[in-house]
Amino acid sequence: MDLNPITLLVNLSRLFLPGVNLVFVIAGLFGLWIGYKALYDLYKHMRGDQEPGMMPKGAVIPVLTLAGACVVIPVVMWQGASVIVLGGDQTASMFSYLEQTDTSTTCDNVSRTMTMFCMLMGSISIF
Repeated sequence: MDLNPITLLVNLSRLFLPGVNLVFVIAGLFGLWIGYKALYDLYKHMRGDQEPGMMPKGAVIPVLTLAGACVVIPVVMWQGASVIVLGGDQTASMFSYLEQTDTSTTCDNVSRTMTMFCMLMGSISIF
């Protein structure tokens, strides 16, 4: 068993992509829930109901904007990464349907690992 720190980091990177996907799913579900709540509260406002816990009328549009942003976080991250990270090729290949395998060069493996780590930290910070 090789206990080289670089090898351990590359092996740890197998957890980064499922972590990114989990954050995207949680953010998407949160966006759907908050969007549903905003639309339901808008409906109650239009009916004339006044219940405790309803969001104010002025907050509905900003909340719907937030909900839409939460649902499309993966697309925004993917498009933004094509501008910032390695021309976007590496980030785009993270979301491809083909499983990524380790390459023969250590630099490529470390570069992919760091891209996955930055994607995980970025998706957590945006959420």
